[in-house]
Parts: sequence; structure tokens; C-alpha cells
Amino acid sequence: GFDVFHEGGRECRDVSGRQADAYYPPTIICCPDPAAEIVQEETFGPVIVVQPAQDWQEAIALCNGVPQGLAAAVFTTSPERQQQFLAEARAGLLKINASTAGAVGDAPFGGWKASGVGPPEHGSWDAEFYTRPQAVYTDPTAFTKASE
Repeated sequence: GFDVFHEGGRECRDVSGRQADAYYPPTIICCPDPAAEIVQEETFGPVIVVQPAQDWQEAIALCNGVPQGLAAAVFTTSPERQQQFLAEARAGLLKINASTAGAVGDAPFGGWKASGVGPPEHGSWDAEFYTRPQAVYTDPTAFTKASE
């Protein structure tokens, strides 16, 4: 498992108790080390890691500095920053002023980098995503040849 506190991270907001039946409670972790395991690995849990950035370029570098690229989001009212984010963020699902959770049924859903395997799901990509090509060859004369 992750040893967040050993790597310099700390729980920066107690959000426990929101879902008492959850296996792992929702947690916000502040971790300034971009090489920490909690930053570099997908948790697949209700965890968000917050990292400080000195400026926009460092923020984008932190966003892109992980092996995965499933989803990324930015919260800003600046149209220029929104366009920069869309041009620079390396993920299959980009959101502006919205959570990374959820996807629209007709839009492609698939990651980049280590999060991407094959075509995206949803929309016109579903047939390709949920099927596997297979070539089948038959010789209609096979039994005729054997009986001759």
C-alpha cells in the first residue's frame, strides 16, 4: 500500500464520515513530492492528491508528470488558461470547471499513456472497443477433396 506520510504527504482535510460504509473514506492528501508513490500511481479510490505549483507551467508539468493520463481537470474563469489547458494537458478526458468523475455517453472515454489500451469506449467507438477482430478461413471443398 501507499506510505503517504513516510513520503512527505499529509492528510490536509478530514473528510471522513461522509460515507460510513465506504471501504476507504474520501481523503484529500497534500503531497509536495512529485515522485511520491501516491502521486505516481493510480489509487482507484476516493483520494485526491493536492500538490503546490509555483506557476502555470509547473502546474501543467505536474499534471503531465505521471505515467497515467485518464482524466484531468482545471478550475479557472480565464478563457486563455482554459485553452492552454486543452492544448497542454495529456489525458484522454479533459474537463473545465468540473470534476474528473463521470463521462458523457456519446463522447470517447479512454486514457492516454499508461491509462490507454486500445480504442476509447462510448459513442461510435463502442463497436471497436467491445469486439475483437478475428479472421476465419474455410475451405468449402475440404470434404469433397477427402472423399475423392
